Amino acid sequence: SQMCMDQGSGPYCGTLCTDQCTANTSQCSSTTVQTCEADTNGCLRWVDGVDCDDATQVCQVVTGDATCVAP
Repeated sequence: SQMCMDQGSGPYCGTLCTDQCTANTSQCSSTTVQTCEADTNGCLRWVDGVDCDDATQVCQVVTGDATCVAP
């Protein structure tokens, strides 16, 4: 089901959702780097990116950003 929403460019029909994360942030999910991106509904979700294990590395948060580092 959709509802009427008004964000920026005027009213439109959209899907009500709850953001899972904050835009432009990242985290580690086991050995995988995840970034926060908007899906087709404009809802923020964690999206799997690089699997550090593929390069025999581990995922670590460095100065706020998740990245692959040597173990």
